[in-house]
Amino acid sequence: MAYIGNNAQQDIVCNVKRYIAADGQTKFDVIYDEYVEVVINGRELFNDEYTASSGTYVELDSGLAEGDEVVVKGYESFKYNDASEKVQTFNTSTVFIDKSTGTNYKLYIDNGDIVLEEV
Repeated sequence: MAYIGNNAQQDIVCNVKRYIAADGQTKFDVIYDEYVEVVINGRELFNDEYTASSGTYVELDSGLAEGDEVVVKGYESFKYNDASEKVQTFNTSTVFIDKSTGTNYKLYIDNGDIVLEEV
């Protein structure tokens, strides 16, 4: 966000991906160019527990158990003059779960409209 001391022409975008791990899975896709955060079953990992150097995925040091919940947040620079190019990056969807009902919802952008639909 723009604030005193921060360049008003550049912000940081957070790309959030949620996964349910397969047994032994270590690789999880996410786009980033700044830094990443990895959370497994509600616990944020320390930087020495994974490798993030490709800009497109993180690799955990050890495999997970089947059914582990993984949330990966990838932070990338967003320059306003690159907006038309960066919009391409957002061509993904995120699945949310309403824990009170167990209903899954998919959130995505369709031709400029924000859509939330039950899946």
